[in-house]
Parts: sequence; structure tokens; C-alpha cells
Amino acid sequence: MQDRIKVFTGSGNPALSQAICDYLGIPLGRSRISRFSNENIFVQILENVRERDVFVVQPLSIPVSENLLELLIMLDALRSASARRITAVIPYYSYARSDKKDMPRISIAGRLIADLLVTAGASRILTMTLHSEQVQGFFGCQADHLSATPILCDYFSKLGLQDCVALAPDAGSARRAGAYATRLNIPLAFIDKRRVSDTEVEARAVVGDVADKVVVCFDDEIATGSSLMETVKALRSFGVRDIYVGATHGVFTGEAVQRIKDAAVHQVVVTDTVPLPSEKRCDKIVQLSVAAFTQGNPSARYSSDRSHFCLDSAGHFHPGGPRMTGDSPRPLVVIVMGSESDLPKVRPAAETLDALGVPYEISVASAHRTPERAIALARDARRRRVRVIIAAAGKAAHLAGVLAAHTTLPVIGIPIASGSLGGMDALLSTVQMPTGVPVAAVAVDGA
Repeated sequence: MQDRIKVFTGSGNPALSQAICDYLGIPLGRSRISRFSNENIFVQILENVRERDVFVVQPLSIPVSENLLELLIMLDALRSASARRITAVIPYYSYARSDKKDMPRISIAGRLIADLLVTAGASRILTMTLHSEQVQGFFGCQADHLSATPILCDYFSKLGLQDCVALAPDAGSARRAGAYATRLNIPLAFIDKRRVSDTEVEARAVVGDVADKVVVCFDDEIATGSSLMETVKALRSFGVRDIYVGATHGVFTGEAVQRIKDAAVHQVVVTDTVPLPSEKRCDKIVQLSVAAFTQGNPSARYSSDRSHFCLDSAGHFHPGGPRMTGDSPRPLVVIVMGSESDLPKVRPAAETLDALGVPYEISVASAHRTPERAIALARDARRRRVRVIIAAAGKAAHLAGVLAAHTTLPVIGIPIASGSLGGMDALLSTVQMPTGVPVAAVAVDGA
């Protein structure tokens, strides 16, 4: 694994980057970040990354502008150093809050920053718990949106709390809180509130039974803490027994920590997507690590790439990084599914590729639901000097058309609407396969 991937860090959260490397059992990539006397940022990569799979970990936390510029320059430096694939791991994408034009003459900054990241050299984005899920569609490359739901739910389930209710702090967060409620198998409630300004909110009513219950309030982030205080105040007026808070991002700006200390809250549980300096720590704040979640190995419980699967020695598919055989630096075949449920259809193809000793990857994309991902895969196949793309889908012509429109490579369509994808050995025998040269990308779309 040391020779295959490299993990680098900016100044935003080096502790998380080191934890990820410790989990993977690899050293943290060496780089130098400094500033000239005129405040210009200088970045130098201090080791060879040619044809490597590179990850750059940098949350857009305070100072946001500094961390963003560092990330952009580091992405460009890695591209100039001929990295094979560059993944920007952004645990906290703060500009996800700027997702719409809800006032005249303003910028949709979430889209602007997404474009800058791709322009700088990111071929893939990995982020966690976006404030607005639609921001995932802003990126012009493959973007994987992870959720901290499993981590937070595992923690609260181990507390052994009784008579619990999952609470959404507002109606817009009900869907997110509903995922927690389902996983914990507890009821759901939400608060009807109105935001007066960026720092002030007004809670009007609680929808759901919370009287004499232990309430666990789930949110995506805690910034100033004003919204949290209004939530706690409203809950106390309805006679709750105890209050816990779970959030992915503990930003804690301004007087947030002091407000938490003074609030009638038992615990505030956050993750380390945003660094928590010593001056912001207190007995009520618990921080969980996402290191094993953002960068896992194929046998780990959580995976860094939920859209990539591989076939292990026991014949089971599981999430993980690229699965390669032999000494090839890149796969000969990339199998792209419409959803995880299509795995049975591609199993014969994967088993055949294994028998032939052909390195391959399995990814997820859909010509209908996620055409931008199919486009990114087509472009990536061309960049990686893949020789042939095979589109196997229920509507193979549609998927093949999307792929062909964004690559100069030959595209072959194989319909698999009623059955599995087999005969891969016969298919590949019709294609010239120079030893050690990438040959085919297989797209399987369950649309």
C-alpha cells in the first residue's frame, strides 16, 4: 500500500491526517508549506508521487481562506508532479452553506469553490455531511459524500440511554435526523423554528412527544451555538428529562464553547473533521475520530470509497480502493454499476477477470441518475490511457452514448437487462491486449 497511495496534509487538520495514516499503516506524505514576506503561500511536495494515487486532507475550517488557498496550491503542485489520481479529502466543506441565490446580487459560492478545486487538479472529491446535500452536484468530477451517522449512532447506542427521541433542530433537518432515528430505532421529533439572522434563531414549537424523554438532537454542525441554545430552551419548556447533542462538525466559533458550558446539556458529541484546540475543549464536549471512516482498507468496516468494490479471495464483494493484480500500475478493466444492488450481475465478469489475471476496478455510476459521474469516468479512462470502454447496462446504448461523447476511446455496449454479464473472456479475446497496457473499462449501469 505504501507504493500505491500517498496521503498529504495541509495546515487545516494535520492531526486527522496523521490518524488516517496510522490507521492505514503508511507514513504521512512529506511536503513543505511556508509563506513569503508578502504573505504568498509556497507549497513543495518533498517526495515522488508520479503515477501514485494521492489524497490531500484539508478541511475548509478556520481560517477558511488560508486553508482553501493552501489546498488549491497543493492540488496544482501534485498535478504538476504527475500524480495518477488526486483526491481532495475535505472533511468539512464550509461553503456548502452557500448553495443558492436567496438574495439579489450574490454569488453561489459553493459552486464557485467546487469549480476552483477541479480546475486546480482534483480528479475526485471526498467530503462528509454537507450542509446541503445538493452541493454534491456542484463538483465537475466524481464526488463522494460520506455521513457520520454510523459513528455517532455507534457512540450513542453504547451509552445505553432509555426512552430516547431523535430530534431535528428544524424541519429542514428532519430527513437527516430521520436517518439517525432509523439506525437507533427510536422515535423522531423536530422543532419549528425561524432564523432571524446569521446568529439568532427563534424556536416556536416542538413537533413530537418529548416530555420526560432523553432527547438526542442531531445536526450537521455547531458554529456559534445560538441555534443550539434556542433548541435547549424550547426542549426544557416541554419537560424533557435530559438532552444530548450530536453533530458531525464542531466548528465552535465566537462564544459557542461558553454557551455549551452554560447550557443544560449533558453532552455534545462531535467528530474531528474540524480540529478542536485545547482552548475549546471542555468536559461536555466529546470528540470522535473519523480516521477509519474517511480512509479505510477493503476489509475495514467503513471505507474511504463507498463507490468502489472489489472481489476478495473468498469471492465476496466489499467496498474498498482499486483492486489490482500483478505488477500493473493501473487496472485494465473498470466495472461501473448503477447501484450496489447490481453486484450479482457483474460477479461472473469479475470472476472471469480474476481467472484471466486481468486487473480491474468496480465503480458505481448511472447514465440517468449520475451522468456527471459517468462523464468523469470516461474522461478518467482516457487520461489513464485505457484502450476500450465497454458499457454494459439495461439501456446500454444510452450509457455508451454518454461515455462516447466524452472520450475518444472506442465504446462497446452490452445490454444486461435480463441476466448477468458473462463471457468476458470471449469479449476480451476480440480486443488487442498488449501485456501490461490498460485495455478496457466495463460500465455496468442498473438504470
